[in-house]
Amino acid sequence: MTNITSGCIGALTQIKTLVTGGGNLCRACGASGHFAHGCVQPPSPWLESLLVLREKAEARHTKELQRLADIERKATAELERLETERLSRERAETERAETERAETERA
Repeated sequence: MTNITSGCIGALTQIKTLVTGGGNLCRACGASGHFAHGCVQPPSPWLESLLVLREKAEARHTKELQRLADIERKATAELERLETERLSRERAETERAETERAETERA
């Protein structure tokens, strides 16, 4: 999902670049007759639609990254819990073996 979403963001950026570059359009507003330097016009309808799609894709991408970070945190906590249990078992086995060895030496 993350690769698809980030790929979508890149594709939308590329579409904007191709359309504005190919049509000699302003990269800021998407209109013809001037360029981005000093442009104060609002985005043209086609560019506004593209920007909205990009914002939605970025929001999905951010949400997916947050979801993956949550999964990673939970997995890390579970691994730490399992490691703590393993070490506790090893300590108990070592103590048991030492106790048995001490009892055998006394006998």
